[in-house]
Amino acid sequence: MKSTKKQKEWLLLPLCIFLFMALLTGCGKQENRNVEPEPEIETKAPADKDDVKTRKEETSDPDQDKSPRKLSEEELAALEHVERIEITDIVTGYTTYAYAPVGTEVYEEGFCLYDEHGLSYDAAVYNVEDIDELYACLDYHIDLDMEYGWEMDTEFETRIYENVHIGNVMENGDDRYVIATAENPDSQGSISQCRKIFYLELQSDSVAVIWSLEMSEWSTDEETDLIIDDMEKCYGIDLDPIRSTGSYYAEQEASFEQTQDEYVPREGHNVLAGIDGYQYLGLGTLAYYNGEADCPVMVPMGYDVWFDSDDYVTSSLHGVDVTATISIVGMQGFNTEIPREIRSKQDFYNGYEKAHHVITGETIPLTDFDAALYTIIECDMDYTDDLTLHRVLIFSYILIKEGYVLEYKVELYPEKFDDSTNTVLKELEDAYGFDLSDYYYKRKK
Repeated sequence: MKSTKKQKEWLLLPLCIFLFMALLTGCGKQENRNVEPEPEIETKAPADKDDVKTRKEETSDPDQDKSPRKLSEEELAALEHVERIEITDIVTGYTTYAYAPVGTEVYEEGFCLYDEHGLSYDAAVYNVEDIDELYACLDYHIDLDMEYGWEMDTEFETRIYENVHIGNVMENGDDRYVIATAENPDSQGSISQCRKIFYLELQSDSVAVIWSLEMSEWSTDEETDLIIDDMEKCYGIDLDPIRSTGSYYAEQEASFEQTQDEYVPREGHNVLAGIDGYQYLGLGTLAYYNGEADCPVMVPMGYDVWFDSDDYVTSSLHGVDVTATISIVGMQGFNTEIPREIRSKQDFYNGYEKAHHVITGETIPLTDFDAALYTIIECDMDYTDDLTLHRVLIFSYILIKEGYVLEYKVELYPEKFDDSTNTVLKELEDAYGFDLSDYYYKRKK
C-alpha cells in the first residue's frame, strides 16, 4: 500500500521525536508515571542484575545472538507476520535487535518505521546514563508523541482525538509499557478507535529499545490481528487492549445503508435536480471553460456526489460510480479521435500489470445521439497483494458541439451491489442508451 501525503506526514513523527531526544544527554530526572503490575498478564521473571549489566558486553560479539527475547529458531521461523530486525543507536553505534512487523523499514539514522494494515510501528535505541533515566525516557517519549501526534494541528488538517486515556505503566520483567486509547470521529460522526502501546525493552542498565505500535481502526484489515498475534508471542504480553473491536466498520456499514440515498448538496457545490420518472438519477449542467460548451448531464443522486467544478461531476450509489466531464476533441474530429481514444483505453488495460483476465468489448454507437460511442472493459483488478476485485468499466463519448465531447464513465463495483443496483443501471440505460443487462445484480440464494 503506497503512503498518501497524510500518511507520509505521520511517518515523520517518530523521526522527529527520536532526533529531538537524541540531542539530549538524557531524558531528564523526571518523576516516572505510576507503575502498576498487571496481575492478569503473565510476565517474565526479572533478569538477574548481573545478567542485565553484562548483556551489552555479550551482544558486542557479532557471533552472539543479540536478540533481547530468546525465541528459539523454531519459534522465530514460525512467525509469519513479524521478523527480527537489527537496529543501531546513531550516537554510540550500539547495535541490538527488536521484533517488528514484516516489511518494517530500518533507516541508517537509527530508527525504523512501518505503516500498513491499520498499524503504525516505530522503534529506536536509547542510550543514557542509568536505568532510571531509561524509564524516564519512556515517559518523555509518550509525552512528545501525545503532544505532536494525537494533539497535533498541522497545515494539512487538525487531528481530532476525543476521550484520550493514557494508562499506567505496566511491568513485564524489567521492561515497561503503557497503553493509550482515544476515539477519532470521522466527518459523518462515526467513531474510529485509536489504540497504542508504548514499550520500553531493557537491553542493559543504560540501553533500551523503545517501540510503539498504533492501531487505527478505520484502516484495519484481515492482516491486522495476525500481526498483533505475532507481537504477543515475541513479548509475552496481552495485546487485546490495542485490537479493533470491529464496531467502526459495523457502524459505517449501517450508516451508509441508511444515508447513501440521501442527497444533500455540499456547501459551494453545484446542485442536481430531481427528474420525473427517475428514482435515482439527478440532472445538472456541465459547462466548459468560459462557457465555450455546455450540456445537461444525468448522474446518480445520493450522499456521495461531488459537483464542485462546472465541468466535472462524480457520484457513487449502490456500487455504481459515474464520472462526467467535458473535453476537447482533437484536430481530426470525433470520428477519428474518439475511436483512437477508445483503442487507447483498451490497450492500457490489456497492458496494465494489475489488470487480469481483461475483456475488451466492441465500440458501440449510442443511437439516441447524433454522434456518440461507448465500449465496455472488464477485468480483475489487483488492489493489494491479497485483494483482487472484478471491475466493469463503461467509457462513453457524446459529441456536444463541434470540437467538444461529454466524457461519461461508469464503473461497476459488484461487491457493493444490492437490491437497488439494478434500478440505477436501468435508469442509466434509459438515459444514455447503454446495454448493461449482463451486469444486473443477482441476489445470492
